[in-house]
Formats: sequence, C-alpha cells, structure tokens
Amino acid sequence: MSIRKRMGKLKNIVISGTDICDFADSTSDFGFELRILAMLKALTVKCEHSGTYDDPVTQRPRQFDIRALLDFELYRVRLAIECKNLRENFPLVVFEVPRNEMESFHDLILSYQPQRNGSFVHSSVMDSHGKKLRLRNKCSFYPPNEYVGKACSQVGRLLNDDLTGNDAEVYDKWYQAIHSAHDLVDRANEDWKTNDKKVCVTLVLPILVVPNDRLWRIKYQSDGMRDNNPERIDRATMYIDKFVASTDRLAGISASFSHLEIVTERGLANLCNGFLTGDFVAKAFPNEGIQSALPESD
Repeated sequence: MSIRKRMGKLKNIVISGTDICDFADSTSDFGFELRILAMLKALTVKCEHSGTYDDPVTQRPRQFDIRALLDFELYRVRLAIECKNLRENFPLVVFEVPRNEMESFHDLILSYQPQRNGSFVHSSVMDSHGKKLRLRNKCSFYPPNEYVGKACSQVGRLLNDDLTGNDAEVYDKWYQAIHSAHDLVDRANEDWKTNDKKVCVTLVLPILVVPNDRLWRIKYQSDGMRDNNPERIDRATMYIDKFVASTDRLAGISASFSHLEIVTERGLANLCNGFLTGDFVAKAFPNEGIQSALPESD
C-alpha cells in the first residue's frame, strides 16, 4: 500500500516548526523508540539501534528499531524490537483464546564448534555446527492453556461516532519485528564463536512494544463465548508459527518463531527483568526440556 493511499488529504498550509515539534512529541515513533532504548540501557541490556538488514522476502535493505542481547554465558536471548507509538484514541486490542498443546512450543538454537560430517567428499562449509531444539508443553516458554492472541486490531471512533478497527499500522511493525528476528537466527548460528566453551543455546524473540496503557485484551472461550470484559495489560503473546530458514543452506540451523511478544514499555522492562533475575531463564531454558530435545547421540 502506498503512503499516498494510507494518509488522508492534507491541508494546503505551510508546516511550521511548532507543528513539527507537536508531531515529534506526540505522534512520531522515533522519540518513543529512543525512550525504549534508554530504558533498556538503564537495565544494562546490550543494544543496537537503527541498523539495517536485508529483508528475506523482498531482498531489500530495511532498518530495524532496536536489537537487544541478554547474555548468560551458555544461554543467550536475542530480541528484535520494533516500536509503535500508538495514540490514546487508537489503542491496540488483542483477541485471545486458550493455547492448545500444538501451539505450546518454542525453538532454541544450539550452536557449537563445527564437527566433521563424516562424508567421503568433505567441505568445511558442510560441517555440522548446531541443532534446533524444540521445547514443548510443560517445558515451553509458552505453556498450554494460557491465553494467547489469535487476532489484534486498533480500535477508535470516527468523527461520526462510529467505531472502527484495523491492524494495518501494527501489522507493518510486527512484520518488521519478525523479519529482523529472522536475521538474528543467523547470528544465533554463530553464537558459539564468542563463548569460551564454544557452545551456546540461543532464544530469539520478535517483539512489538507500544506505549503504556494502550494495550488491551479480550479473552474468549474455545467455543467463541467472550470470557471477560476488555482489560488493560502490559504483555500479550500472538501465536504466529513462522518458519525461518537459515541463509546457510548447507549447514545452517533453521527454526520457527512460535509467538510474537506484544508489550508495553512496562511490559518490556518486566520481560527483560524476568530474564535478568533468572526466572525467565529457567523457564526458557529448562534442563529437562533441553535434554529431551537433544538426539540420543548428544
């Protein structure tokens, strides 16, 4: 969709410096993005800001908002964060149902120093250097029966007082989060190189962050009956089941993103603190789940 089609007709007036300040302070994603970056740095989270990557679909360069790294020696969490400065009059609503067992999983990337593949004709580019580990159900970061988003929409009122809703603005952002995270899967393939033990287990999370108090949810029962009134929240998860192929077609490790994290500024701080305190590390990297996901030969 072109920019021209997405915006309304403009007044034929000159924009002033005051107008630009108003836009920067109230509507622009960039100021919100910088606030999120400052919050992450205050938590001592390692961050990259506004770099570029090649979109795996279009093959064109795109700019990411923030990438963050939480390093726990053997374990790492890589975050692909996109920021959307939603307005008070157009908040985001996530529509949730109980998560079933098929949806209850997350993938980890185990990377290690390459091992020879044992083939007669050998090339170093074909050396095995890792595996995907899929953790399910009680061992998953996303356990069954918790509520999970299946749809989302921004909701507002038109000038004629009719309600309206669409997901176009946030879809663009969570699309970017997923494809920025795609690039981080390739980085996770190489995480063993910067670990003293030459082995690493990495979780990659795509994240959409919105301002505080502008994220809502409605819970539904599996039969379609609404389970509660709308409530403000700081964190929601959207089931996406997005497969990500490694760019290394010969020896790369592919994985899937089972969920997209949608959080407020508070929710992102809580998510990071959950990892920094160790609570979420134990939940994302449970020894029982990792051992059961490893082939018997490992």
